[in-house]
Amino acid sequence: LGDVYKRQCQKSGIIRNKGNAAELVSLGIQVAISAQYEWCRRKGAFSYREKTRKDMEILYDVAPAYRKSW
Repeated sequence: LGDVYKRQCQKSGIIRNKGNAAELVSLGIQVAISAQYEWCRRKGAFSYREKTRKDMEILYDVAPAYRKSW
């Protein structure tokens, strides 16, 4: 389901990274796991949600109009 959603977002221009959608899903999971590990290691010293979203926006190259202002 995630790769179907990513492909739709790529077609509509929300996600500008034209990489393989299934591979992007896998990389996104790795980004989330990495952020979770770092959040635990630092004993919750930062917002896990904010960090993960920012990293995903970079990975997927989300169009500026769809980025979240933190």
